Amino acid sequence: MTTTHPRTTPPRRPEADPAPAPYRPQRDDWVVDTETGFVGRFQAVTADRAYIRPYRGGLEHDTLPASLRPATPEERDSAVRAAEDQRGSDRDGR
Repeated sequence: MTTTHPRTTPPRRPEADPAPAPYRPQRDDWVVDTETGFVGRFQAVTADRAYIRPYRGGLEHDTLPASLRPATPEERDSAVRAAEDQRGSDRDGR
């Protein structure tokens, strides 16, 4: 009489999670520079620099593209409020 053994598969090794794809914002997306905390609207990437414009315009902030992440709604709202407060104080002469 022949005995058969149940076929077993070798245990699977845990696979390393693949590296996440780099964040690639679209023009006018709200982003945060993780190096400085600057919050603004993404403009473009040229060579090795990413350019972010503050809400209400102004001088662009530049950073490394790898330093960008999407801004949360709270971060976006805070940047808008800060710009509005600045604009109000400029008009009032404070």
